Amino acid sequence: MSFRKYVLSAFCLLVSAAMYAGNGLTLSGELSNCVQSDSLRIYGFLGSSLQQVAAIPLTLEKEKYYFNVNISGINKGFYFVGFNPNSCIPMILGADEQMHLIGDCKTFAQQLQITGSLSNKLYNDVNQRINAMAQENNEMMQYFRQIPADMVGLDIQSKMQKLDARKKSYLDSIKTVDPFIGKVVALKTYRSYQYNKRVGEEEEDYFPRAYFEFVDFRDPEYQFIPQVREEVRTYAATLARLGLSFKDRSMHCDRLLKDLDKNSRTYSTILAALIEGFQSVQEQDCFNKYANLYIKDFANLNPMYTSQVQAYQKQIAPLLIGAQAPDVKLAMPDGTEFALSQLKGKVVMVDFWASWCKPCRKENPKVVAMYNKLKPKGLEILSVSLDQSKDPWEAAIKQDNLNWYHISDLKGWACAGAKLYGVSSVPYTVVVDKDGKIIDKNLRGARLERVIEDALKN
Repeated sequence: MSFRKYVLSAFCLLVSAAMYAGNGLTLSGELSNCVQSDSLRIYGFLGSSLQQVAAIPLTLEKEKYYFNVNISGINKGFYFVGFNPNSCIPMILGADEQMHLIGDCKTFAQQLQITGSLSNKLYNDVNQRINAMAQENNEMMQYFRQIPADMVGLDIQSKMQKLDARKKSYLDSIKTVDPFIGKVVALKTYRSYQYNKRVGEEEEDYFPRAYFEFVDFRDPEYQFIPQVREEVRTYAATLARLGLSFKDRSMHCDRLLKDLDKNSRTYSTILAALIEGFQSVQEQDCFNKYANLYIKDFANLNPMYTSQVQAYQKQIAPLLIGAQAPDVKLAMPDGTEFALSQLKGKVVMVDFWASWCKPCRKENPKVVAMYNKLKPKGLEILSVSLDQSKDPWEAAIKQDNLNWYHISDLKGWACAGAKLYGVSSVPYTVVVDKDGKIIDKNLRGARLERVIEDALKN
């Protein structure tokens, strides 16, 4: 289930009078391919919902549709303009005395031209600049992922450092020119781990510390910046993939909410975005935690949204930390069936992987070292492969020295075990205690080993 389709109506809040107590605006335009019944609508952004604040009728004249209205008392901020909440675009209003729109009703959101607005021109230029730097960053990061750290050339190091400097310099310059748009740039300014980490800091610790490094969500203007929702969704989804414990993921998300007034629109925006971000990557435990917070504070604001959240909570309940681990039973390479329940009384790491998965194969030496260290203390591993062919599966087991239990139905992503545990990416781990209960999920490296060691002591 996706919650994004419901979020526009998730909070039935009243429009703050202060939001529309600013400048006057003359808004005019000419549109093609409309129908007489169309009205151009302006929606106020309320943190996690849109509410209509104006409906502008269109006048047909020589096959073109025109409008010209005066809007008084509108504060500078992001509004959504279009013909319904699902086909509108963000636009800065309240910064210019006059704006003119030229477009087509059928392709309004894709091809609209805005003239007479320095703020929207700057915002458009900012988006292009940020996207260009993001593309440059992605190309360099692909290089970093393919080359061992000690073999990265001085040229690429210099380029990455210069890009980081350009990002910060650009943020500072926009904040000076237009502080409001500067807050949007701050949301999207993330500098590389390689050249901004603290001494001894791992990337999984750097990311949550640095992702919103230049953002202060206590600033009331963030209540009217819709990019908050987009960036927090990305933050949550990425956080879920870093191999952190549930406790650590929760700690980092709690920091975003910690100093915010629960009645602020920023609080509700971040809370909804966390729910969406974790749900998008099937991170059940954090989804459940922040869904409970939502239901506690906002359940009555939108019964349909609340019922959808609760339905998904019910669906994932058997997979939450503390629940009895679902029993997975599949064939071993020799054809004999083997089940997780046969290992009850042992601490078990259920490892979802595949021979074709490069991150899995890269992680395997660490898992082998951990297994050799902790097997005498009672650790067992049950690997569930998402392979589709037996030969590469068996070859990878042998090549990587994976001397523990292996099962698969050779159905790839349709693997019954993966479906049972809601696995959407590999590697994916589930730690099960001696009583067969789930302790934690999706851990890697030193954090995985610490959780297992603690379980072995109990």
